[in-house]
Amino acid sequence: MHVCYLDAVAGEHFPSGRWTRLLAGATSDIQPDQFVVGYSVVRPGGGIPAHQHVNEEVYVLLSGTADMVVGNEQAILSSMVAIYIPPNMTHQLTNVGDDDLHLLFIYAPPGIMEHWQAERNGQLAMRHERGMLR
Repeated sequence: MHVCYLDAVAGEHFPSGRWTRLLAGATSDIQPDQFVVGYSVVRPGGGIPAHQHVNEEVYVLLSGTADMVVGNEQAILSSMVAIYIPPNMTHQLTNVGDDDLHLLFIYAPPGIMEHWQAERNGQLAMRHERGMLR
């Protein structure tokens, strides 16, 4: 049995106001062949900048309130909901609550997301306005 203890995964702080840890796949100790699973904590006002990729993905909001945009659809969502993101679809998440937002993300095929490096380099930033993804 291969076990990943969340407290033992260092994670990374991203400029957009989230802390992300990879639990399975990519640089994690657990290496599935077909997918990646991660866990993010998003500070109030922080999020995941608008981006797209060839992977299909699911966000699972565990706690908090998010303004979620997928393509041309936008919704305020609260805990215990899963959001499917089709391949090549622009998406963005913003924590619009007063508390940290906790979420799992699962994507396939596995690998490191290119938008992470773009965000580290200052090429992606949060752009949020209710009712509109700019």
